[in-house]
Amino acid sequence: MRPMAGKNGNRRRNSRRRRRDEFHSDSHADPASLSPIPDIEGVPNNEAEPITSLPEMIEACDRLRASGRIAYDTEFIGEETYWPQLCLIQLASTDEVVLIDPQAIEDMSPVWELLADDAVEVIVHAGKTDLDIATVASGTSPTCVRDTQVLAGFAGLPWPVGLNKCIGAVLGVKVPGGMTFTAWNRRPLSPQQCRYAADDVRYLLMLEARLQARIVENDLEPWALAAQAERCTGSTGQPDMHAQRRRIENGRSLRKGQRATLQALVEARDSIAQELDRPHRAVIPDQALLAAARQRPDSASALNALRGMPRPVVERFGKRLIGVIADSADAEPPADPPRPTEGCPYQRVAIDALWHRFAAICMDRGLAPELVATRTDLARWHLGGGGDWPVDGWREDALDALLGTHLKGATVSLAPWPQWQHEAAE
Repeated sequence: MRPMAGKNGNRRRNSRRRRRDEFHSDSHADPASLSPIPDIEGVPNNEAEPITSLPEMIEACDRLRASGRIAYDTEFIGEETYWPQLCLIQLASTDEVVLIDPQAIEDMSPVWELLADDAVEVIVHAGKTDLDIATVASGTSPTCVRDTQVLAGFAGLPWPVGLNKCIGAVLGVKVPGGMTFTAWNRRPLSPQQCRYAADDVRYLLMLEARLQARIVENDLEPWALAAQAERCTGSTGQPDMHAQRRRIENGRSLRKGQRATLQALVEARDSIAQELDRPHRAVIPDQALLAAARQRPDSASALNALRGMPRPVVERFGKRLIGVIADSADAEPPADPPRPTEGCPYQRVAIDALWHRFAAICMDRGLAPELVATRTDLARWHLGGGGDWPVDGWREDALDALLGTHLKGATVSLAPWPQWQHEAAE
């Protein structure tokens, strides 16, 4: 029997289930409200129904492979299990949209082989999780990938832009939404769900072509290609344990030993979550981990006394958690990159000025500034007295080209401020 997540965890999961139930009920209402599919050259306009047999899926994959260029998306539920629960796969060429039901077909290898084929270009939108699903399922990462969300950031659209807004801005098509949070794991899928899922890939190939043309026009193709290469790679989906710990810590002041213990507990929680096939925070809430790192309980009763700590987790894994806490007592704390301290208001205004100047230059070129550098990056550069940029690769080239050599070796100047501060001090 799997341990419960405690009252707060159960409340959150039950709330999400109720929300899915409501959306799912709406998705099975009268389908008469479905609007006609626009007739656009190069955009498939078929009404797709889920494929539920292996032979039919293989035939579809063969047709898609012959096209050499496909769109890919998935529908999944991520809040109930450690790995996202795959519920539907959407694929498209310029001729057809294909929906595949992984709940009805056990062997999905033809799809994963199609996505990993070096001769097939795969188009996604904000596709990291979709690519991770393919990589975890097959052990092979799709290699020839283009992400229209990334491309949009080099084509005059904000970062990150959602798919429907991107389609509306670039193609002038209004795509109905509202089905993201339905219960995709239930069958049968309604016509509304199928339309929504099909629309997620229907326009991607045309969208990618239009965005690519604008990127070439903006003379940003080399940077866009470099950004694609670093972002459009599937992984095994393993979460970043250090990022989780930093999110829980959230700027709080922890002693070195407490930080080391928190990191060890985050990693122990991940191991337990995999065993139980549950999301991290459904196993042990973040605040309970933080309390454990601070108070360092050494018994089951002390663990149970922590606010938010699920009692069933303590019953089953208490000894492991206590051992992790004890073993981390003398561990070296994780080293995080130091965040720049902006100090006086003068420095903050100077950094704001630098950031807004940089953002304006980027937007004038049709480039989303956040793809190149963050305000923190520019703060680090300014407070360090100029010199080398705190980024590398294509981003370093972009900063050189966009901000120009007139800023290298010099910080932003707002001369009157120090004078007035000095006089006020006297």
